[in-house]
Amino acid sequence: MRPSSNLLYVGMALVVAGFALIAVTWGQVAGLTSVPLQLPYLVSGGFTSVGLILVGLTLVNIQARLRDAARRDHQLGQLTDLLDQIRMHIGGDE
Repeated sequence: MRPSSNLLYVGMALVVAGFALIAVTWGQVAGLTSVPLQLPYLVSGGFTSVGLILVGLTLVNIQARLRDAARRDHQLGQLTDLLDQIRMHIGGDE
C-alpha cells in the first residue's frame, strides 16, 4: 500500500503561504517608522506565518514518516518471503 501524498502537498502549500504572509507583513511594516504601529502587523502577520510554516513542516514530516513506514513494511514482507523460500530449499519443513 502506497501512502497518499496529500499531506505532502498540503504541508508544502502551508509553508509557501507562511512565507508569502511574511513577505506581505514585511511590506506593510517596512514603511512604518513607529514601533507601536508595527506591533499589530507583527502579531497578526508574523505569528500567523510562523504558525503556518510550523504546521506545514509538521505535515511534511508526517508524510515522510508514513512513506518510510510503508517502505519498511514492504521490505519486511520481501525479507519474510525470501526466508520462507530459503527454508523450503533447505528442506526445513518443521
